[in-house]
Amino acid sequence: YEDVELFALYPILNKDKVEYVIVASFCKEEIYDTNINDILIRLSGNLSYIFDKIEYKQRLKRLQDELRIAASAFNAHEAIAVTDNYGNIIKINKAFTEITGYSEDEVIGKNPNILKSGRHTKEFYTQMWDKLRKEGYWRGEILNKRKNGEIYPELLSITAVKDENGKIMNYVAHFFDISTIKEAQQKAEYRALHDPLTELLNRQGLFEELEIIYNYSSAHKEYNAFLFFDMDNFKYINDYYGHEMGDKLLQITANKLKESLDSKDVVARIAGDEFGIIITGLGSDKKSATAKASIFAENILNKFKEPIIIDDVYIDLSFSIGIKIFPDNDKSPQDIITNADIAMYQAKKEGKNRFHFFNSELDKESKRYLEAKNKLSIALSKNKEEIKLYYQPKISVVTGKIEGFEALVRWQQSDGTVLTPDQFLFATIGNTLGMNLNRLIIEMVCKQIVNWQKSYPKFDKRVSINISGEHFSNKMFENELIEIVKSNSAKPQMIDLEIVEDALLKDIDNAIASMNRLKELGFTFSIDDFGTGYSSLNYLHKLPVDNLKIDKSFVMNINKGKNASIVKMVIETAKLFGMKTVAEGVEDINILNYLKNYGCDYYQGYLYSKPLPANEAEKLISVEFSIKK
Repeated sequence: YEDVELFALYPILNKDKVEYVIVASFCKEEIYDTNINDILIRLSGNLSYIFDKIEYKQRLKRLQDELRIAASAFNAHEAIAVTDNYGNIIKINKAFTEITGYSEDEVIGKNPNILKSGRHTKEFYTQMWDKLRKEGYWRGEILNKRKNGEIYPELLSITAVKDENGKIMNYVAHFFDISTIKEAQQKAEYRALHDPLTELLNRQGLFEELEIIYNYSSAHKEYNAFLFFDMDNFKYINDYYGHEMGDKLLQITANKLKESLDSKDVVARIAGDEFGIIITGLGSDKKSATAKASIFAENILNKFKEPIIIDDVYIDLSFSIGIKIFPDNDKSPQDIITNADIAMYQAKKEGKNRFHFFNSELDKESKRYLEAKNKLSIALSKNKEEIKLYYQPKISVVTGKIEGFEALVRWQQSDGTVLTPDQFLFATIGNTLGMNLNRLIIEMVCKQIVNWQKSYPKFDKRVSINISGEHFSNKMFENELIEIVKSNSAKPQMIDLEIVEDALLKDIDNAIASMNRLKELGFTFSIDDFGTGYSSLNYLHKLPVDNLKIDKSFVMNINKGKNASIVKMVIETAKLFGMKTVAEGVEDINILNYLKNYGCDYYQGYLYSKPLPANEAEKLISVEFSIKK
């Protein structure tokens, strides 16, 4: 700036505030004259005006944008109503008319109470307005009424609009119809507590109802009954006729059970083929309540005496029912269900198609059952070495030589205690442990046969395996059996399958077909404990059975009553159908002589040998083949 003789400064203003400065510099002071000064003054003034206009346009645009947004929001799907400070409507939007049915002409100047449904108390509205006045805002669900009288739920928010002094000038209400949301919510809640197949309450729904009834009856000392229903042989129906037929049967059952109830009673599908019923209001006398529950259960069993017809198929249906009267000594509603469940298993154990009440003896039995079940479950999943097999020889009555073995399971617990089947198989009733145990036994027998054949190439003795009726009737049994035998390199010709006769009669046609397919592969079949179940020549000649095993109760008491005649008849029946007979429980030479005279083929018993561990049974095999290891 050494050559500059003069500076002239001109402010550019924005609302009386200097935003910029024009600086003019002159080399010669005489150049700066009045004209130049006027020009620069006008320039700074024009620039100040321009900045003012720019801000005005910006403010105008912002205002227009805000108005446009406000208009858009006002005409959105959410209903809006604006009132004055007295609560009279001065403005509504289109969504208000669509939701309520009222036009603008019908509501302007009116109070919003024209929408009142009458479903809320005076206190409800008092609290709403108190909060509005104190806090300037209220939000919540409310039931209102449309012009046509329909009640509907809405989500409503009300805001108080105040002036600069804090005085309320208007109220702005925003709301929208939540009918569809509520309907979806109700459906979701319904589905959470109901079984989709039968439309009955599910286990959770039943538990909630039971909890309410339990608390009420505990307070009022009124007895009720919980009945735990389990369909007998439903698995067989499902496997044989298919799941579609099974589903129809469950629906018919649900309807029949509903028809049997009073309005205050509760019925639910607990799971699968299990149902629960709560009978309420049985009075304050426990003995009378028990009698009423008995009559109800008897009526239910009678209701299902006639076969159910589905698509021209006649299905016999029965139930095992466990009953728990409450309140009693139950600590919680869950105890009631558990105890009724235990009583149901007792009814099933006693022969099915009946009911049983829970009592203190069953309580002891249930603890024993649950303890054994839990331990056995661990043994089958983690400690399989606890499961042992003993082998009892089958001896020819004529030659006295070993003709085969029967594999008998033992459970050697961690404390060294060895349990026989009658001491733990009860824990497999009503669950999958029985089938899991069967699979393990089949696998162990296959491995043992292969080991004996490696040691004694001429070993040709069949080993019998006891198959539970539940496992045999399972549609997966055949494939599982074949797969286990094949994967262990065993031969079907070395395996005899022992099945109790009652298990074969559940579906004799299906049993015959399955047995024939397995016999083609080389397996043989024995009917175990023959004579203790439903023995009939009508079905015996149809079954492709190789051996009849005479129950030891007849053999050991052959000199008592008609046992000798029964044993003789079984032997003669077997010969008639080309079958062999095996007598169990032979402990006396005199009994063996009886059997020899009657023509029995084989026997088992302590007279020859008790069941032996595999290594001891192998000693008998080595003698049989005159081979020393």
